[in-house]
Formats: sequence, C-alpha cells, structure tokens
Amino acid sequence: MDTEAKERIRQAMRSQVHGAEDSSQASLRSEHSAAEIDPDSSYSIDDLSQSDDEGQFVGLYERVEAGEAKTLTEIDALDLSHHDVVGPGAIVEMDGLRYVIGVALSEFDVDGDAYVGIATDSPLYAPMAGLRADDTFEFRGVGYRIASVW
Repeated sequence: MDTEAKERIRQAMRSQVHGAEDSSQASLRSEHSAAEIDPDSSYSIDDLSQSDDEGQFVGLYERVEAGEAKTLTEIDALDLSHHDVVGPGAIVEMDGLRYVIGVALSEFDVDGDAYVGIATDSPLYAPMAGLRADDTFEFRGVGYRIASVW
C-alpha cells in the first residue's frame, strides 16, 4: 500500500469524524436555541424547566465536540508510513476487513475496501500488538490470522 493510498485513508477517517461533528454542531445549535428564553416575553415555570433541560444538552454536545476534535488530532498524529508489525499507524488486514490501528472509528470505505479504526486500548488490539503478516492470535476463543500489515 503506497503513501497516497494511506493519505486517502486518513482523509476518509477525517471525513467520518467531520460528518459526526457537523451533525453534533447542528444539534448543538438547535438545542441552544431551544434553551434560550426571550426576556421580553412572559414564560412559565415549565418554560424555565425546559430551558434548564435543554441547557444540559448544550453541555453534552459541547463535550461531544471536544471529543471529536481530540479524535481529529489523533488521526493527524498517526504515522501512516509503512509498518511491518502491528502498532499505531499500521493498517492490518484480517478476514477480509482492514483495521487502522490507533483511533477508534466505525466502518468506513476507501477505494472499495472496508476499514475500521481500532484504538490501542481496544481489547482486540492487545493480542495482535507486535505481530506480523501471517502471524496468528486468539481473541475471545476465536483464532485470527493477520493477512497483511502495511
């Protein structure tokens, strides 16, 4: 796998996070708008209660956005150069699926291949860390063979 292909993978990872971030920002704007009370109009206790509830959602969405920003930083920091062993920045193929080691992400496609991001604190990562292509390992009673490491 060449450098250009790996950069397309990085961009796809960033796009996935940006898609989630765009959704979070839209929700944040909506919740923030719902939390505001017009000081020039009359309002009831129920309005105040709803405003408090909506305001709590604003804090939640802000934490989600901070997490997404952290994930983008982690993606940018990944060393996607060639790897011979499984470690952060490596791309590992097993059972027809490719895993990007270093950042947890749900499945995404690049050039017709499916990828999943795995964080280094993932239970699946530990038994494969340091292995090479054609090595095998067991995870939760199931045997796996690493087809490729890039």
